[in-house]
Amino acid sequence: MKTPLRERLILICLFLAVSRCVSYAQEQVDARLEARQHYLQGKEYYSQGRYQEASSEFEKGIEVLSPARIQFEQAIEKEARKAIAPPAPAESLKEKIRQKKKAQAKQRQEDEQESEAEELASLPAGTLGQVSAEGEREYYLDIGDVLDVSVWQVPDLSRSEVIVRPDGRVSFPLIGDIKAEGLSLVQLDDMITGKLRAYVKSPEVSIMIRRFGDRDGNHKVVVLGEIFSPGVYKFDDIPTVTEVIASAGGYTKYAVLNSVVVIRGDVKAKPELVRLNVARIFRSGNLSQNILLKPNDIVYVPRSFIGKLNVFMEIIQPAINEYLQTLNAQNLQRAVRTKGGI
Repeated sequence: MKTPLRERLILICLFLAVSRCVSYAQEQVDARLEARQHYLQGKEYYSQGRYQEASSEFEKGIEVLSPARIQFEQAIEKEARKAIAPPAPAESLKEKIRQKKKAQAKQRQEDEQESEAEELASLPAGTLGQVSAEGEREYYLDIGDVLDVSVWQVPDLSRSEVIVRPDGRVSFPLIGDIKAEGLSLVQLDDMITGKLRAYVKSPEVSIMIRRFGDRDGNHKVVVLGEIFSPGVYKFDDIPTVTEVIASAGGYTKYAVLNSVVVIRGDVKAKPELVRLNVARIFRSGNLSQNILLKPNDIVYVPRSFIGKLNVFMEIIQPAINEYLQTLNAQNLQRAVRTKGGI
């Protein structure tokens, strides 16, 4: 009696195992049917007292269901992991919110720029003044102007901070005093070059405006870019941006007025850059954009929106240095457009 009882216990365990495997593999119909066949065959063998063969059939049923059971358990485990997944860290959520707000702010800025561009397109060119028939203004040296004069390969003759004195003259080595007031840079260059030929073989002279003279009732400002008459302008009183642009004959149809830049300070060193939305002055009367200019300020009206001021300065700085040597705005425009399209 002991042996049949032991075999019975084994068969009961096998039966429970088969039943459990069948429950785990409910979706695996083919595997379940095959396992059931093994189970029924094993049950038949058991009723006949063929315990070894019955045990073999039960084991086959288990083997058939094992892959399905493992797959089923893995799927259940995966779903459970999803259900109990820990929430995203607070820092991660903050970063997502920050990125979303940043994207929204960027989109609003782009929409605003597009809207302003459409409104600017509707403004007639030259709103600030009549078209100048003279074109580019010629600048003539004035009392108080400060010059840098260099002679190529002759450093002993080069001079910086040469001031046009109250008598209208400048002093230069070997040639003494020269009348400078009322001359253009080109004319003064030719005069110094001609006088130096008596002492230097084929002298090459370069003169640059370091800064314009600032006297009471004589404020000088440079205005360049998409305007009708670029150049240096004198004002009895401290001018505003709109007054300067108006004095230059107004802006062209290519002007981008929502990105006007004022360059202030030493251009060679680290000038201060101020971006102005002049379009708002006309559209909404926002006078906060109509700032007062300082002597020697450079107002630049671009033909495209300036995104980064530091990149803009890298492009325009060499051209402005060249302009201050010739005061030829047309050359500056060509140089700037070739390099950066501004």
